[in-house]
This record gives sequence, C-alpha cells and structure tokens, in this order.
Amino acid sequence: MRVPLGMLVLLGCAAASASPALAAQPAAVMVAATAGDGHAAPLGLDRPSIRLLTLSVGGRNGPSRITLAEARSQQGGVVHELAVVLAPANMRGTAFLVADSGIAENVNWVYVPTTTRVRKLAARDAYSAFLDSDFTYADLGFARRRTYYRFAGEEPRPDGPAYRIEGTPEDPSFYTRTVLWLAADSELPIERHFYDASRRLWKIQRFEDLTMIDGVPTLRHISMENLQAKTRTDIDVAVVRYDVALPASLFDPTQLPSAVHSPVWQGFGAI
Repeated sequence: MRVPLGMLVLLGCAAASASPALAAQPAAVMVAATAGDGHAAPLGLDRPSIRLLTLSVGGRNGPSRITLAEARSQQGGVVHELAVVLAPANMRGTAFLVADSGIAENVNWVYVPTTTRVRKLAARDAYSAFLDSDFTYADLGFARRRTYYRFAGEEPRPDGPAYRIEGTPEDPSFYTRTVLWLAADSELPIERHFYDASRRLWKIQRFEDLTMIDGVPTLRHISMENLQAKTRTDIDVAVVRYDVALPASLFDPTQLPSAVHSPVWQGFGAI
C-alpha cells in the first residue's frame, strides 16, 4: 500500500533491504520503504492529480507561508511529480520536478527564477533545507537515500495498536536512524522519528487528517517538528483533484521556467 502525502509530499519508492520479519509484512514494507525515505507515492497511482498546498514555516523570526501547486502523473511506467511555487511573489515560479521509475535512482530538477536556469539536484543537496523549512529534499523525496528497514513488532499508540518499523540509513552522516509507526488496522503512517549523529531525537514527522477523496485515502496535513531548533513546518493540502488531464510537456525539465503559467493550475491563482 502506498500513501499520498500531498506534494511533495510531494513528493516514489525507496530502495530498501528488509529482514525476513519485515518481509512478512508486505503492505507495511511498501509504506515503510516509501514514507521512510521521505516521500510517498499515491494510492490510485494511475490517476493523474493536482493539489494546492500551503507550506507554513514557524521559526524564531516569525511564521512564513509558501503556496505551491503540485501535479502528479504516471507516464510510461515512470512517476512524474512537479511542484511550483505560486506565492510569495519573490519566490513565484520556483519549480521542482521528480521522475521516478521505482527501479533506478530518481532524477530531480530544480528551477529558481533568480538563476534563470534548470539544474539537476546533486547528492550533496539531499539534506539541504527545502525552501528554508524543516523538511530536507530527502525528506520530501527529491533526493533518495538508501535505507535498510527492520520490522520491530507491534506496540500500543494513543489511537490504537501500531506497527513499529526501524530504519538505518546507508549513509548515517545526517540521520543515524528513523522509527516509523503505521496504524495496525490501515497500515497508514502515523508518526516518524529522526535521530541525529549523536543518536538523539532530532525531528518528529506527523501524518494527520486522512480524508477519502474520489475513493483515494488522502492525507491533508503533514508536519515536521525540529525539537532541537524549536521550529516546525506544516504542509496543508487545500485542494485535491484526481483524474485531471495533464500534458506530457508539464513534466519536461526544459519547460520548468514556464511551469507556473500552465493552464492546469486554472483556479489556483497561478495564471
């Protein structure tokens, strides 16, 4: 089972190695491998969709809000996901594109209007902050980091029993481990913990407000709390539309400079 996290949230499928115990939980493995490496592909993957998202960053200098439009489509067995900043004005037009076959490494591009060029994201960008938020590019799936997972059993949670799945990144220089909880009844993600190089709890990611939209379970809210920096970022999904006609040109990296002007965002205030 794969879960739509709303962008970005953006925004495929992560490479993972599972123990025999974890392999005995096939649906849980699918969710863990996806959400555990930072982004989840949607249920109803063959149904193209668009979303309107708000990224709210709360820091010591006060809150900031970024509005994004996101499109997702599968073409030729490759999942394409595009996120475009609509507001504020000084960031408008910034765009991020992911092409993920689920087999080979995903390919990622970013366009920033002030640089007037499209560039591929490099491995060194994986743990950079996404739009100055508490999410990194890797957290959101723009850069995939290989992680090994272990099914650690079932344990009680405030909302009921949950599966605990522990992750060990192949490269522990940023996160040394992760712990993900999935609701035992639905196998949908509830919460994920990230630990720093000193193995201290660093961040808590929460998945909330599950809503059925056009028959697809869709998460409408996701947050990342940085316990050490005392900051928090929230992603809210305001609008979701499934079965939208999306042209292949929308997912062409060379077209990222004009992505904000695409007519598919009609009604989102992007034109």
